Amino acid sequence: MALLTFLTQVPNVLVALHAGALADRVRKRPLMIYTDLVCAAVLITLPLAAALDSLSLLQLMSVALVQATAGVIHDAAAISYVPKRCPARYSRGRMAHAECQ
Repeated sequence: MALLTFLTQVPNVLVALHAGALADRVRKRPLMIYTDLVCAAVLITLPLAAALDSLSLLQLMSVALVQATAGVIHDAAAISYVPKRCPARYSRGRMAHAECQ
């Protein structure tokens, strides 16, 4: 079980910088939708495998790694998407207040 937890933290270290660069270069909303769909696709394999009695630790580790990687990419895009959606009347100094509302 510690290995599963470790695999969910690996993308934070290895992918986070690259995810930020990717999020700056592509359209953010389609990227967030795509990563959510990837998460849904890999997570749906778990109950299907359990119903077919073929769930394995290797599948759990793979799903954990893919889901965490997609989550890191989604979060990198979402962080820069929120300020873009705030009204223009908020200046840079008031942006933190706008995000909290």
